[in-house]
Amino acid sequence: MGYALLFCRIDLTVYVGMHDRLDDKHLKYGVTNGVKHQKFTSNAVRDINDIAVLTLDSRMKFSEKIAPICLPDKGMEFDGIPLTVAGWGKTRQGALTSSRHLLETKVKQVPGDKCMKSTIYKDNLVSETMMCAYSYGKDACQGDSGGPLFSTHERTDNSKWYQVGIVSWGIDCAMPDYPGVYTIVAKDDITQMLVLIGLDNLDNLEDVEKRNITSTVIHEKFTSSTASLKILTDEECLKSKLAQHLKPTMMCAFSKGKDGCQGDIGAPVMQRYLTSSFSLAGVVSSSSCDDITSPLYTRVLDHAAWIYRYMYDVLDEHNYCKKEEDDSDDVTEAVLVRISMNILHALSNKRSQQQLQKRILQ
Repeated sequence: MGYALLFCRIDLTVYVGMHDRLDDKHLKYGVTNGVKHQKFTSNAVRDINDIAVLTLDSRMKFSEKIAPICLPDKGMEFDGIPLTVAGWGKTRQGALTSSRHLLETKVKQVPGDKCMKSTIYKDNLVSETMMCAYSYGKDACQGDSGGPLFSTHERTDNSKWYQVGIVSWGIDCAMPDYPGVYTIVAKDDITQMLVLIGLDNLDNLEDVEKRNITSTVIHEKFTSSTASLKILTDEECLKSKLAQHLKPTMMCAFSKGKDGCQGDIGAPVMQRYLTSSFSLAGVVSSSSCDDITSPLYTRVLDHAAWIYRYMYDVLDEHNYCKKEEDDSDDVTEAVLVRISMNILHALSNKRSQQQLQKRILQ
């Protein structure tokens, strides 16, 4: 149905809420970044790991007609469930043009052994990352590649839509022995990332709360480098020869015999206030766990606005897709709100700012 496309992201425009390709009643977004799957490969017939993530130039505006779609939870099965595929592709094999209007049709998942009945599918189908779907006389066609395969699920009382797959490739259109092939979304790496809340012993996970990571954001100005630093105070650190390796958004923290070490990268640096609450002062960025170099931390205070911008975007989408019966998700939101309140407290307190800058750990 379609093959790999090498693109220059500045040439891409995303249309949201479009139904008729000839009218202008839809939203337009530019693309600031595009990342294809790191294991993507392609030949003349099929694409493996046929999936990419695009970053829009501004936050999408949701409405009654535009809403986020959910990623399937681990263990969700869609066998026997009617699936919807949508797109502006051709309506039949051999048609000269694609459809003017957005169309949809219902298909069902085809078992792997049946899908690989033909030799060409047997030689090209990768069951770990691909699935087949077809109903008599109904299929995706040329021009539908990249479109969604989606459905509701009884686990959420059919109240949410889940993206099951992405139109990838096929032979002809609506041919019984050649069903449409889709990239499986549920098995992508993002659904396998977990956060363990309350963990203090890797050998005991009984009382640990587990949360799936459904969205990640990397700071747009992130860069990486290595440097060997002497044990210095914050003031000495900024005035030393090593200042060229430092940025205003970094800070140093060290106590004799106490330091972060390999495996601590990304861990929090916290400060206790006069009350019992803690504030997130920094994030471990670089450490050496010895008496020669000084560890570096990302200063959270300097990224407060950036955190706010993405934190609430993620919460909006997360709250839409979370299961109503799972009250434990409120814990995740409570943790984020608590962190944001501590950041706000630090921003509004000059004395706290100085403490964050000069006295990270006691």
